[in-house]
Amino acid sequence: MAKIIKASDPVVVDRIVALIYGQPSTGKSSLAFTAEAPLLLDFDHGAHRTKQWRKDSLPIGTWQDAMEILDDAESLAEYKTVIVDTLSTCHSQIAQYIARMTPNLANRNGTLSRNGYGELGSIFRMWANKLKLLGKDVIVIAQQTEKDEGDKRVMRPKGMGKSGDDVIEWCELVGYMQWYNERRTIDFNPTDAYYAKTPFERGRIEIPHFSTNDHFLADILKEAKETLSTNAQSADQVAGVVADWQAKIAEAENASDLNVLLPDLAGLKGTVKVQVRSLVQARVKELGLTLDKSVGAYVDPEPATAE
Repeated sequence: MAKIIKASDPVVVDRIVALIYGQPSTGKSSLAFTAEAPLLLDFDHGAHRTKQWRKDSLPIGTWQDAMEILDDAESLAEYKTVIVDTLSTCHSQIAQYIARMTPNLANRNGTLSRNGYGELGSIFRMWANKLKLLGKDVIVIAQQTEKDEGDKRVMRPKGMGKSGDDVIEWCELVGYMQWYNERRTIDFNPTDAYYAKTPFERGRIEIPHFSTNDHFLADILKEAKETLSTNAQSADQVAGVVADWQAKIAEAENASDLNVLLPDLAGLKGTVKVQVRSLVQARVKELGLTLDKSVGAYVDPEPATAE
């Protein structure tokens, strides 16, 4: 019988699903090989491109091959991380599987119906969750594609239909890789230019050469799991602290009122800090304040001049 976790007990997150995507030739597969004891599921049949950084891989020809892995726990025993390379090819194989096994979810031209795409997303998510139940971290590698959002063009992971966006929703960690100032970087913070997702506070991270750090992603995943793991502070306690802060922030009528709160805000940690910071940013926008970076304080808007 499974053990009941009391509300006061810490919840330990020891397995996660991470999504890594970005610009071509940034070394996404090589980066994934710096996770702990990795096995790459080679949907693209391109493992050879990682050259000297290549580790164990398994060619995947059909979705049936991927499903059979779940029944071979013995072969997976020595691995701690399973890498899916790439998401779009994996989705394509699932789509072919659905069209063959459930023809009513496919159109006459072989593409999936809307319900078919929903089934695709569900199949992939359940498969990844089963790998987690086997004690594996899962890293999904994706190419980038562009999505128009109003007058902006945003980078997102390439999947089939809306399924690529769906993966972002249930992955615990999403990182965008790019060349920045002639250096390979990864950013887990969402911006106006690309999707990302993170449980910890990190800026853009420069990726070290793998010859000097062959456990880079293992360290990142460890930090993410530690951050996601809850401590004795229950969700109700977090909600109570955030509610208190929400009341204080709502009472702020100008920059001076908010600046008084900043020292205490700096002392917050984890989920509380993330939520309170979001409340502060919303209030800053409502009041039309700006941040004076030279002094680290908010300033009131200039009064309107009479015409």
